[in-house]
Amino acid sequence: MGVGKDRAGKGGKGPVMDPLTLRFADSGLEQRFRSSWHSATRSLGFWWRFGSTIYYTVFSVLLALYDPLFSTLLNGIHLFVCLPFAMFTIFGPMVYPRLERCSNPMFLGLLTTIFLLECLQVRAADTPVAYLYMFNATVIMVFTQLFPSNRLTSTILLSALFGLIAGLSIYTFGGCAFSGEIPLLPFGGILVAFTAIGMFSAYNRELFVRRNYHAIQSLKFENERSENLARDAVSALETKSRFLAVVGHELRTPLNAIIGFSELLISGVVGEVKPAKAASYIGNIHQSGRHLMGLVESVLDYTRTGSGMIRLMEESVAPQKLINDVTAEVESRLTARHQTLDVVVPDVVPDLHVDARQIGHCLANLLSNASKFSPVGSMISCKVQLLENQSLHIVVIDSGRGFDDGITELLFDPFAQADDGLNRRADGLGIGLPLTRALMRAHDGDVRITSRPGVGTVATLVFPAERSVQPNDKRHSTAA
Repeated sequence: MGVGKDRAGKGGKGPVMDPLTLRFADSGLEQRFRSSWHSATRSLGFWWRFGSTIYYTVFSVLLALYDPLFSTLLNGIHLFVCLPFAMFTIFGPMVYPRLERCSNPMFLGLLTTIFLLECLQVRAADTPVAYLYMFNATVIMVFTQLFPSNRLTSTILLSALFGLIAGLSIYTFGGCAFSGEIPLLPFGGILVAFTAIGMFSAYNRELFVRRNYHAIQSLKFENERSENLARDAVSALETKSRFLAVVGHELRTPLNAIIGFSELLISGVVGEVKPAKAASYIGNIHQSGRHLMGLVESVLDYTRTGSGMIRLMEESVAPQKLINDVTAEVESRLTARHQTLDVVVPDVVPDLHVDARQIGHCLANLLSNASKFSPVGSMISCKVQLLENQSLHIVVIDSGRGFDDGITELLFDPFAQADDGLNRRADGLGIGLPLTRALMRAHDGDVRITSRPGVGTVATLVFPAERSVQPNDKRHSTAA
């Protein structure tokens, strides 16, 4: 659009314009402004011409009543030339739309002619009627200077022309008793003052309009730019999701083979593995394969959450069953670190209407983190709490080294960890908690973390009351 270039001249604070004519430095922007000005003032110009014509009609009637010399040439021009021409500028464009663009200039030319007549009649008329002509000349000047379609250059030229006409007509042609009662010098001073005021108001009006137009165009430009960037970001996100889906598929195929064949060797179906050291290597291969498979699944799940592709397969499941299924998944990690898991579930607790696989993934992330950051041989607690408002909490408590609450929110940033750095002691990509929060919020819940250095960490999955299945609820329930 070229709008951005116009902000360079003043430190980016406004458009670059000529200080006298107020024209934009960018010719394209200037052309668009003129077209916009004409379109915006078209309707207003019609009503301005219409109102001016009504006023002029009233003035002509008053002129016919109070001027005894109505039959003179000047008054005849008023009534039989200027007034019909004013009507033509109003109704002509209705019949011939092509006249719309030139109707305003024609009307301004008419006002100039009328102003000349008024100035001539100020000196030619008797005193009472001269007041009428003087008042009308002043009104015409104000009408012309405030004409909606006028730009600064037009207003200055018209004001200067009116001043010249007033000076020549008043001080050149003959006089009458009017000049004795009201000196013409103050009247000329009034016209000069109106001319200066009109120029000043026209300058400030157009300066305001141009700055406002530039601000609107800049806003449109920034909106279009933001929309383009948003579309590019969405396209890049979709491309990334497709790429990761393909890569994930390609990785899972060989990983499934590695895990499957290593399980066959460990089970002894294909015979005993000798020597014993080889069996240990196979166990390491199996464990590493499952670990890598878990990382791949986590990355793919996190990618789906970022692109809004989470699909929940909701069912009613008992919290006890949910915890038991997850415990089986993390049992090997707990056993390897000689840790115990204490599970506490109240006797009476409602089922949860959730996606069991996704919530199981969330709980597995919390238990895995608790195991990683707790000492060897420690105990980890998993409790289910039912609050008075029927919201349900699943709380995981560890006795690890903990951390300051100030970095709690940082843990929900992708790839961030509590012991971030090259010397960190825990493995993982750092997307477990961001993924857990995304999945919990997809269930209208949340995950909360509180910790104290040297004491441990408390992680809570918060489910709203709407996720609790009441006894008379007809939703499908999975038994514990």
